Amino acid sequence: MRIAHVFYSPTENKKLSQIVHQYRPHWTLTGIPESQVGSLLAIVDLLKSVYDAILLHMSMPFGLAVKMAELSHRTKAKTPHLILYSRTKADPSAIQMLFDGRINPDQDLPDVCGLIEEYVASERVHLDDSRLKEQALKIVNSSGSIKAEFTKALRRRHQEGEFTIDEYNCVVDMSIPDDLSGSVAAYDLFISHSSKDAKIAGEIGMLLSARGLSFFMAEHRIEVGAKWQDRIRDGLLTSRELLIILTPNSANSSWVMAEVGAGWALGKTTNVCSLFVDLSQTMELITATQVRDIATQADKDALASELAARLKGVPVTEA
Repeated sequence: MRIAHVFYSPTENKKLSQIVHQYRPHWTLTGIPESQVGSLLAIVDLLKSVYDAILLHMSMPFGLAVKMAELSHRTKAKTPHLILYSRTKADPSAIQMLFDGRINPDQDLPDVCGLIEEYVASERVHLDDSRLKEQALKIVNSSGSIKAEFTKALRRRHQEGEFTIDEYNCVVDMSIPDDLSGSVAAYDLFISHSSKDAKIAGEIGMLLSARGLSFFMAEHRIEVGAKWQDRIRDGLLTSRELLIILTPNSANSSWVMAEVGAGWALGKTTNVCSLFVDLSQTMELITATQVRDIATQADKDALASELAARLKGVPVTEA
């Protein structure tokens, strides 16, 4: 068994290590200081790790424990089992639905190895999008430590009422590390398209720019010599929403489909525009949202204006 323990207290990590070494000497337990998992990029990388289980505490910065559980459900891929190792008083039913298990260090430490085995062996039930949002917000709004953290992050003296899903996403997005945010801009839209449709994507990009929107498009934003896979990932993480340009070229592009899936896993709003595509032949993640046709120039102008009006929060007057 390969276990990772994300900890803020070296003392607690030492206690856990001693018990595991005594009762399960064949296990590998890796302690990971909280400071190493203090960003959205870091938790995405950890989810792609080879561990069988990750023990983490609720008070990770920016509610990242909740976001990590959310991403684990969204991907529906084989990810490490996430076990909450925490004294949190957040909503127990929401914890049970979001995480693969819960261990209280004050009560469960003597039985910790057996509990980990039980949780890792259990069948995972993935929640759909609406249930994910509901349970994530239940935890955020029922945890005093997370509410205080969110209130501070949003620069408020106090929080009146409950946090919304937009506020939750906003705070989590703040966890993009400074060194990344300094070199990679935050964009309004990530334009996903086939390289064969670069001309069409460029036209849409110009219309968006004319309306004050920023966008990430691989041809425009990736420098010569840069690791393009990393830059595309960074563009996805730092963009508010996705715009998928669906054509016969992109409908058969595995990379575009990967970007669609990644955007959905990250909880990004996905906007889709299409040109000469039979929508019945496309993936469900695309057909589940409204698709705008861009067959004419008027269609393209209307799409850009609609996005600008919503993302900028003010009506856009056509020139």
